[in-house]
Amino acid sequence: MDSVHCRFGVIFVLVWSNSLLIRASLTFYVNDFNPNGYYFGYKTADGSERSEEGSLKKTPTGSALSVSGSYEFEEDGVITVVTYVADENGFRPITQLRKKVNNQLPVGFTLDNRIDPKLLGSLAGGGLG
Repeated sequence: MDSVHCRFGVIFVLVWSNSLLIRASLTFYVNDFNPNGYYFGYKTADGSERSEEGSLKKTPTGSALSVSGSYEFEEDGVITVVTYVADENGFRPITQLRKKVNNQLPVGFTLDNRIDPKLLGSLAGGGLG
């Protein structure tokens, strides 16, 4: 049953992200994969953007994938910017919300949305311990 939910989640995300790309024309796109890691990014005509880079890094117990990135979109006059790091210490997003006032961006506020790696492991079937 868990694999069914996981597959549904992956399919939903892929369909949702593809529908976003169809609705907004790409104005910039880059995708680079090499032996040291990867980088991709895009911007759309509606102002949305996303970028991510990842590489393997050495850890005391071997190696781990280290990923960092960000995405940004505007909805109802509020611009949401999420930057994140995901590595052996878990997924750590930071969300900034900014509201447009007279077409200007005042200083926003930040939500620190750290997710405990044990919790993420439990969602993947690894338990909390």
